[in-house]
Amino acid sequence: VLDNDKSKAMAAKFRSGDPEFQTDEKWYRMAREADETNLLGTGPSSSPEPGGNSTPNGTSASSGGSATGDASIPGFGSGDSQASSVQEPPLEDSSAGWADYASLTDAYVEDLTSTRWEIRALRRSPSTPVNEPAWSLDRSPEGHWYFRFDTRNQVFSSTTLTPLDALLAELAAEAHGYLLHSRAPNPPTFCSLLTSLRVKYAQSLSLDADELSSAAKGILDEAARSFEGKYDGDRLRELFSDISSEQQEAIRLEMARRNVTATDDAVAGGRFLAYAPTHILLDFISSHLALFLDGSHWDDAFADLDLGSAASTREAQARIASDFRQLLNDVAWVASASSSELTDSPRARLVRASTAIELLEERRVGN
Repeated sequence: VLDNDKSKAMAAKFRSGDPEFQTDEKWYRMAREADETNLLGTGPSSSPEPGGNSTPNGTSASSGGSATGDASIPGFGSGDSQASSVQEPPLEDSSAGWADYASLTDAYVEDLTSTRWEIRALRRSPSTPVNEPAWSLDRSPEGHWYFRFDTRNQVFSSTTLTPLDALLAELAAEAHGYLLHSRAPNPPTFCSLLTSLRVKYAQSLSLDADELSSAAKGILDEAARSFEGKYDGDRLRELFSDISSEQQEAIRLEMARRNVTATDDAVAGGRFLAYAPTHILLDFISSHLALFLDGSHWDDAFADLDLGSAASTREAQARIASDFRQLLNDVAWVASASSSELTDSPRARLVRASTAIELLEERRVGN
């Protein structure tokens, strides 16, 4: 599940004994959605999820209810950023064609106004025709909130608009519309409300320089330490000897700088890459890619790949190697750049680097 903040929140609810999170059902649904999106380029399948796969014909969010945080108003409760898990609104009699989308189903709290919505997200099933609008936020007569969206709509064929973006914009508009209607004194602006929601719920889409740098360094550090205990001492010494004498000297100098005196033990223990400058680490990974793509670090098939002919297999391996080198070069750029350099970089460059980080994290064994 790529949204790390969401994953942490779910883990906390499990540990606290929240009954909604004591089984694997919610986690399984989110993991399946992520797999289908990342591997197939689609959302959840149209097969029914546990609990049903349709939604009621709710009234428009703008035509009923409000966003004050007044517990007496249907659909809203007092705002609490540590609120218990959302009690999913029931699915009532309605037309079919919608599938639950667990990744966005949650309780959302806007902190400036203490507004709380309990949202059930539903995605248009792939088997149904593509219709307008691309999304809607509806409230049933009983006060239940439903966010419905169709990722096949061309508006979502974008790097800058996701269903989460659409949902947060709708919530901000809902809260702002009510504040204007109620003539509240000095109400927060739409911009302030949307910013508040995005800071809280869209961190997984952030291009924050410090967070990107930390994630990139983490990827390289994990790769550098992946040899510890993986091979015996003789094999690790042999791998170290594959490095040029100049690169070996650079590693030994870094060991000395960090007060590592037992350099041979560091080599025989597989820790030498942890002291390698970034460019040396990248050279080593590129020249020994099969050791990192053997199913123990990154899970892409490489050494065991067999397409039936030697030529086809070599071509496929060359494509995999080229792909990884490009991703690692982008990650290394982020890890080596200063915070000011990243802040001043074009957005497109940061998006590319962020994508490289995401792809390498996805391919890490165990993720």
